[in-house]
Amino acid sequence: GVTDSSRPATLVCGDVTTMHDLNSFYGLTQDDAASPANGARPPLTTVIVNNGGGAIFSFLPIARHGQDVGFETLWGTPTSNFSFERGMSAFGLPYESASSSESFKAAYRSSIERGGPSVIEAKVVERSDNVDVHQEITRKAVSLIDTILGPPAPRDGVLPLKRYRGEQKNDGSKTLLLLHGWMGDKSEWDEVGESLGVDISDEWNIISLDLPGHGESSLILATDQQAAHSALGLDAMQPF
Repeated sequence: GVTDSSRPATLVCGDVTTMHDLNSFYGLTQDDAASPANGARPPLTTVIVNNGGGAIFSFLPIARHGQDVGFETLWGTPTSNFSFERGMSAFGLPYESASSSESFKAAYRSSIERGGPSVIEAKVVERSDNVDVHQEITRKAVSLIDTILGPPAPRDGVLPLKRYRGEQKNDGSKTLLLLHGWMGDKSEWDEVGESLGVDISDEWNIISLDLPGHGESSLILATDQQAAHSALGLDAMQPF
């Protein structure tokens, strides 16, 4: 981003992002970062939101598998072994830690009044607690929407299928699913499906289907409730 270096500015970033770009703080200590007019360094307050790693990944279904899939190492990327206080000390930058609303307000006020570059580490809830909080907010939002708009329409969840090798089903066989695009239907794949039925081995079942709102599907893409859920991003926050 770009800001007026003569006026106080605030940069908010996560703990993992900060570690990836840690060397950028060095630029705040250089002489060419100072104002030509008065020699003052840019009044930039950097707020590091520390929730112990890559919290966004805790919303993915893979998170429930934990260390069975190396979640912490590959996705969670915990930052607890790094001291942001010592890191900022190495650059000679003022540092304050805040773990409550009141302490953050005090640290932020102090940074603005002091001027120049400084860093505040805001220690917020852990990643697992963050997921619980968001899912509880989602449940309450969904409940409120359903109360206002009425109960959602029943959905049987069955999509029309077409098999290109008859109705036979082989235990342990592989399945190739052909999906049509927007405004299409399963018949778009008829020529391809028939050709694949000849060209690939019998261990493959080849099927296509009509997605909701397309072809012979009785399911609609969105009821009023679903439209509201989608607009508010609630579907992505449903517990997995």
